[in-house]
Amino acid sequence: MGLWDFRSEDFKQKFGEVFYYKIGSDVLRFNYSIKSNLTFYLESLSHLLLVNEKDHFDFQIYFLETDLVNIQVPVDLLNWGNINPYNGNLIGLPTDYIGVKNSHENSFIWIDKNQKTILYLVKNIGCITPNEQVAPLRSVLHLWYQDSKYFMCHAAGISVGEAGVILTAKGGSGKSTSSLACIQNGLNYAGDDFLLVDSEACIAYSLYNVAKLELNQFEMFKELKPFIENLESTPKEKGQIFLTKIFPGMICNQFKIKALLIPVFSKGKDTVVFRCSKTDAIKALVPSSIWIMRGSPASANKMITFINKLDCFKLATGTDLIQIAEKIKGVIYEN
Repeated sequence: MGLWDFRSEDFKQKFGEVFYYKIGSDVLRFNYSIKSNLTFYLESLSHLLLVNEKDHFDFQIYFLETDLVNIQVPVDLLNWGNINPYNGNLIGLPTDYIGVKNSHENSFIWIDKNQKTILYLVKNIGCITPNEQVAPLRSVLHLWYQDSKYFMCHAAGISVGEAGVILTAKGGSGKSTSSLACIQNGLNYAGDDFLLVDSEACIAYSLYNVAKLELNQFEMFKELKPFIENLESTPKEKGQIFLTKIFPGMICNQFKIKALLIPVFSKGKDTVVFRCSKTDAIKALVPSSIWIMRGSPASANKMITFINKLDCFKLATGTDLIQIAEKIKGVIYEN
């Protein structure tokens, strides 16, 4: 069922740019048409760029805007009759293939596991939602790793040296605020929204170096306001800042996870940490991660197994940002 000949010269001629990224423990080769302008789209992956990599890769992605390059989804796939309404997966494909149609973004993802190759077709870059613009390849990476020991999750990551914690809760609970408080006070940052996690070794891998806050929340970080990349889109969208531009050397690409923290607002000045149950942690991490990623029960089971290996805490955050960083640092050292 090889619908695209990835090795043919005709196919290769559609691509003019190649980058290599370190994704988890893998090397990703990212190919895209020279006609595409993906400078902004790839900025949040810049800390994972491998400058000297030439030939070796563990898997590759071909990214194409169909408005610019003459390649289309075959009609029999585009009109596939049996589609999962929850995640857009084409049902009934051979096990070595995954096809996903996203009508909302005018995109189509085709994964050929044997060739370790992913084709990501979008009508144009503008069809990708603002949230995924700064979390590039989010859906693609989730699909690639769904049958492995890895999972993608809705969480932030903070570390000191080679050890760290993940922070997880529903949106608006303080993950981004806590993460920025930490990087401003000397801790390392691995992400504030999505991480790739090795469920067996309990290792978190950074994916994106972007932080997102509501415009009014930047009043707590006034020195960061000049770095908002999408000011014209606020307050309808969260303000976005690329932290590699502001805190060079402070992005941590991976760390050993020592604990899971659930941030909640304390409505006071002081920050307090106290233990919570595994059930609380599961409720904080699993539902939002599964919903955002359109994940499967297998993904949920990996997360639950992972959580059961960790100490879990509530992080009741106060208005003193230094205290937030100190409390998180204390949890890392104690665990």
